[in-house]
Amino acid sequence: MTSTLHLSLPDWISQYESNTTLASDEDAMRLVIELSEQNVKEKTGGPFGSLVYDHESGEVCSLSVNRVLETNCSAAHAEVLALLLAQQKLGTHDLSLTQYSSLTLVTSSAPCIQCFGALWWSGINRLVYGATTDDVEQITGFQEGPKEHDWLATLPSRSPLPPIEIIPEILRDEATQVLKDYVESGGLIYNPGSSPE
Repeated sequence: MTSTLHLSLPDWISQYESNTTLASDEDAMRLVIELSEQNVKEKTGGPFGSLVYDHESGEVCSLSVNRVLETNCSAAHAEVLALLLAQQKLGTHDLSLTQYSSLTLVTSSAPCIQCFGALWWSGINRLVYGATTDDVEQITGFQEGPKEHDWLATLPSRSPLPPIEIIPEILRDEATQVLKDYVESGGLIYNPGSSPE
């Protein structure tokens, strides 16, 4: 029986400084789009990138990309890995208990149902995303799962839990271009139950 789990990011991600400071949500989105572009170019995963940073200080806590196929793990979405790495770095399962007051998950596309759940439990304060769920499903064919139709209203008002602020569709056109590039490059659409093409 296996008793350890090994998830890794591609080697090329080390060229990006995770200890950099970001000036804005737009700068953070540019970086995750660049990560997702590189992931497509290097053929090291799906067309998604994420990071966790503190909106107040600009400090980056984690960088990640989608690694589902490369790690044989359906949970290895960019958002999940970014949250796991931030929690590991900061030494807590609850990111709301850190010294940072405005930890933000920045992701190239709106979270799927799995990543929505991870976001809910993570303790993150803010969500910034680029491409919409409809963009992902219509451009790529990935099935993102049955999120509530009003999920954008759910996160900011989830009493008694702390609210999660949402900043939607930042650099959406640039984020959707990565999805198109992935499809045009022959990237695998790996919905459960579908045979590899």
